[in-house]
Amino acid sequence: MPAGVDGEHRAAVAAHLARGRVELSRRVTLETCPLARVELMDDPHRVFHVFPGARSLEVVSTLSDRLKRRLIAAGAVIIIVVVLALRLLT
Repeated sequence: MPAGVDGEHRAAVAAHLARGRVELSRRVTLETCPLARVELMDDPHRVFHVFPGARSLEVVSTLSDRLKRRLIAAGAVIIIVVVLALRLLT
């Protein structure tokens, strides 16, 4: 196991590395990938994940958890309004 792997991850991987009954040997290569989570004050609705790529750093942008919760809440309100409107019309 790589030295930087913490105990919780080490335990999760170790279960998958246990030898089978008829298995004589196995070779496994584990690599770690450094990952940075970046949140910018100028863009509070996005989270950027930065990690090393083939030639340079790769950046993946995702929606922030706060924005996801707001979108889910807005969707729920729209569904409730539509359901109530349909009940009033029938």
